Amino acid sequence: GRKLKKSTEYLTYLLFSLTIISFICFIYFYQINTTIAYFLMPTRLWEMSIGSLLFLSVLKKNKFVDKIYNMKPLYPFLAIISILFIPEYLGVLSTTLIIIFTTILICCLKEKTLIYKLFNQRYVLLIGLMSYSIYLWHWSILSIFKWSVNSSWWSIPLQILLIALLSVISYKILELPIRKN
Repeated sequence: GRKLKKSTEYLTYLLFSLTIISFICFIYFYQINTTIAYFLMPTRLWEMSIGSLLFLSVLKKNKFVDKIYNMKPLYPFLAIISILFIPEYLGVLSTTLIIIFTTILICCLKEKTLIYKLFNQRYVLLIGLMSYSIYLWHWSILSIFKWSVNSSWWSIPLQILLIALLSVISYKILELPIRKN
């Protein structure tokens, strides 16, 4: 690809096409089987490829991306927070909006802004570093509690504590040593 004069342009067209196809599959399968839409790679590819398209757009000095770059990061951040209150039955809309506003936030996030400082807090960075461990443990804990105590309101703090504890343990005992070696 690097030998071709227009390799970046071809990659952009390919990614854009795959993004559209994946997004259409996501919308289609979300209506008939949300499990497929959520767990299968072809229906989730569009979410990751949006980031790749953003990167390619920044490389190419895209005018649209330049306008987004100058936006205040507080606006997309507040939009993301407000999307969390959209009802679950509007899952396609909320997922799409989250991806769009997260992409915008990544594009316009600059040092010395309030949101940048928030994301660079010690505990926020630690959560980011441990996100894979959290991802691995959260579903197991939530499922066990749902099957055993039906996820009562009183069990939520215990669930959060267990997810955090197991995530820290697996991060320090498994993930860090493997990454360092």
